[in-house]
Amino acid sequence: MLGSQHLPTKRSYPRSALSTYLAFDALIAHGDRHDRNWAVHVPPLETKYVEALCPSFDHAASLGFTLTDQTPAQHLHDG
Repeated sequence: MLGSQHLPTKRSYPRSALSTYLAFDALIAHGDRHDRNWAVHVPPLETKYVEALCPSFDHAASLGFTLTDQTPAQHLHDG
């Protein structure tokens, strides 16, 4: 869990952050973006912190996490 020193006290993400995340998903052919792998930090009202879009996550399968050493060679062979 992040400590409070990592929480924003003002809007820290540009308005384009969400579209940048979507562009990155398109670039890496990430086809599993859904409502359960986005997050927005919503702090308690009585704190000085503000809502913030959390860093993008859940890219493992699109970045080759499931590939073995033989998989790329097999893809090249099969076309």
